[in-house]
Amino acid sequence: MNLEGLRAGLGPGYDLYVIDARGAIIATTFRDELGFALSGYPGFGETLTTMRLGDGFVSDRVVRNRVNGTFRKYAYRPTPDHRFSSSRSA
Repeated sequence: MNLEGLRAGLGPGYDLYVIDARGAIIATTFRDELGFALSGYPGFGETLTTMRLGDGFVSDRVVRNRVNGTFRKYAYRPTPDHRFSSSRSA
């Protein structure tokens, strides 16, 4: 998947993520988070699974990025086969 190409179409200020069923970031435009396991946050692993198995867009609260401390807003959408969750941050 060409995440950089998709990101270019969104405009400046966005990063894209692909999260697998274990909650690990397996592809991203924000390289510092590649391989990071989001499921390590208490309760969030279950939330990711619920989002991945669901059918709609889910917007998360504003959170501080663990790498550089900036505030980010994340949104999630499951893939049609429910094997992955895609995420976008701004």
